[in-house]
Amino acid sequence: MKKFLSKSKIQKHIQCKKQLWLSENSPVLSENNDISEIIMSQGNEFGSLIKINYKNSYEVKEKETSKAIKETNSLIDKIILQQKDAVIFEAAFMYLDVIVRVDILEYCAKLRKWNITEVKSGNIFKKTDIIKENLLYDAAIQYFVVNNHSIEINDIFLGYPNSEFILKKEGLYNDLLSKELISDKVKKINSGVRITINDAFENINNDDEPKISIGSHCNKPHSCEFIQYCSKAKLFEDEVIDTPVWYLGGSPTVKIVKSLMDKGYRDLSKVPDELLKTSIHSKMKEVSKTKKNFIDLKLINFLKNEPWPRYFLDYETISSPYPLFIDTTPGGRIPFQFSIHKWEEYDKKPIAYDYVHDNSSNPQNILGKKIGQIITEKEFGIYTWHGRSVEAPITKKLLEFTKDPKLYNQLKIIIEKMMKGDLLPYFKNSFYMFGQKNWSVKSIADNLLDHNPYSNLNIKGGAEAMDIYHQFRKKDCLDKEKKKQDLIDYCAVDTSVMIDIWKTLIK
Repeated sequence: MKKFLSKSKIQKHIQCKKQLWLSENSPVLSENNDISEIIMSQGNEFGSLIKINYKNSYEVKEKETSKAIKETNSLIDKIILQQKDAVIFEAAFMYLDVIVRVDILEYCAKLRKWNITEVKSGNIFKKTDIIKENLLYDAAIQYFVVNNHSIEINDIFLGYPNSEFILKKEGLYNDLLSKELISDKVKKINSGVRITINDAFENINNDDEPKISIGSHCNKPHSCEFIQYCSKAKLFEDEVIDTPVWYLGGSPTVKIVKSLMDKGYRDLSKVPDELLKTSIHSKMKEVSKTKKNFIDLKLINFLKNEPWPRYFLDYETISSPYPLFIDTTPGGRIPFQFSIHKWEEYDKKPIAYDYVHDNSSNPQNILGKKIGQIITEKEFGIYTWHGRSVEAPITKKLLEFTKDPKLYNQLKIIIEKMMKGDLLPYFKNSFYMFGQKNWSVKSIADNLLDHNPYSNLNIKGGAEAMDIYHQFRKKDCLDKEKKKQDLIDYCAVDTSVMIDIWKTLIK
């Protein structure tokens, strides 16, 4: 069967030859990535919104390559004949068995030439004025293919979200797109594209899988979907391991994990003590061998002596290449929901509070006020699972939308106590159970509690919650109330489970 290359396939080859070879010859070995799918979906929506910036436009909607190319050629002939400025979205071209779809192909009637715009839904700069190399190469592949057809290319651009664009009216996205002229940069690397294409075809037609070890390239510029297969960081059939060494880090590319696996270690119980660099890693090995859980008395004393009432808070956030709310800009992390559980006494049932933002206004205008109405005391404890890196910065941002001096001061107290009440560092240094994969609240709940409260939820993770909220806020959303309840249930477990863990450890 004849094989073809695309822009994304060539980029896989550039990142790692093994990645492209596996995607072509053993795609079943790949791992699904929910975040990648959401980013792709948001990118498609961004692409749709920017079309309103162009007049006299056409779109090639045909998916089958040969038909799409035929439709593109017909549109090009039509536009040239009209002698008017015009735009084709998703124009299809093929050269040397490389297929590209050009995001924006723009005809300049006065020049009788065409501009290419490769649209990206994220930041295109790695520094203030330095464009990411992989994005330049994306555009170079398109230029190489299109330039070998009977149309003349004038300029090449990278399109990206305009960081200064502020949504003033729902659905009004004019001027959302910024463009960076990259013609000279692309033409400088154009001569090497043919060599890369030839090398990529040689790769996918090779019978043997490339022998490439995992490393930093596995996550740059994108996280590879074959990393688990390449790292062997999963149990083989009939393999029995007390504690896999990959539990030491969040990814097989983490230095300690890669180092041990390169030396042939898979079972933490068998790793020599001198190869373990931290005290918690040594404790994990001890737990692996003895099957006795490690709970430092410092953690128990902390949990016993914290002040009442005790509040437990969690946000759900959303990020998008186009503004979702009035008076917001593209990108950024905006909280759209919170859950708070108030625990007043040890044997008293906690009180649950929740909020899901349900209109086009900026949720940051109201979240601080609502939280301040719930947490009113001067003396209290407030606890999260990532407070120092997530909840505290998000709450600090709410200060910008808070004009009431009393509320402002209360939020500052809340932020200060969030920094102190981040439970993750306490657990990461003082707690480990046999079978615990990591220090996420889900993993600890799964190992510690008699029943994991996450098991019965309709929403299984933060990425899915973000996707459900995207659906929920659309005017034509089906099952709107059910989606809202699913969001409430998911976020509420993130706070109530901290109380369950707290109580279980004290017992």
